[in-house]
Formats: sequence, C-alpha cells, structure tokens
Amino acid sequence: MVSDCVLYYIDLIKQVNIGNYRGRKIFAKPIFILAIIDVIERKCVVVNHFQYEDLQKAYSSIYKFYIGDRETPMCKPFNYMQNDGFWHCQMSDASIPLHSAKAIRDNVEYAYLDNALWDLLQDKDIRELMKSEIIRFFKLEPNN
Repeated sequence: MVSDCVLYYIDLIKQVNIGNYRGRKIFAKPIFILAIIDVIERKCVVVNHFQYEDLQKAYSSIYKFYIGDRETPMCKPFNYMQNDGFWHCQMSDASIPLHSAKAIRDNVEYAYLDNALWDLLQDKDIRELMKSEIIRFFKLEPNN
C-alpha cells in the first residue's frame, strides 16, 4: 500500500504548471523532476543539496529521450519549480532574478527538495512509482 505522504507528493507533481508555447506543451518541469530522481538513483547527489551542474547532464539526456533536440533551457524549470511547493533554492541574494544558468550558478548556494520528499526518494520502489506516474500522467513517450 502506498503511504499518504507518497500520494501527497505524487499529487503535487501532477499539479506542476506545464508551459505552453504556440500551442505546444512544454514538459520541462516533469523532465526536470525525472532528472532529480535520476541523479538520486545514480547517487550523484547523496545529500539534499543540488547544484545546477548536478542536474544538467541528466536533464539534457532525459529531455532528448522524450522530447527531442529543441530543449527548454534547464534554468527555467530550476527556477520556476520553486512555485510548485516542493523544490526550493537557498539564495545568496534573493533579489536577483534566476532567469539564466549564470544567474543560478552565481546566486543559488544550492537547491533542495522538501525533506520528506528527499527521504521518500531514497527508496527504489518509490522512485520507480514516481517515475512511472510522471511518465503516465504527462503522457511522455520516447522521441523516436
């Protein structure tokens, strides 16, 4: 049985705002979440502190796999996912807008997940459940 806490975070993830550009849905946030799960799974990040560089390669690879070459810059979901309730940035200067990779690198000490979500993602079965729910809910198909 899936815990209420797992269901809570799955629901939060399903509520992330999906961008729209000229009638085309932008799935940068779900892809970014899959990248977060990927770096946790591969133990590239072992404490709940993410640097921009920690996620860049995974994000690009997963984006290319599902969407193709027209990649939404990772700075967008890195920044805007702060509005979704579980991703946070520890800023050195909170007045600086985070609209570029350089601004993030220069002004974000680290980003982090809610501690409860971080703890959940340490479990392989929960990671697999969350990945499958993201892929299913957002209808992500491999880009052939």
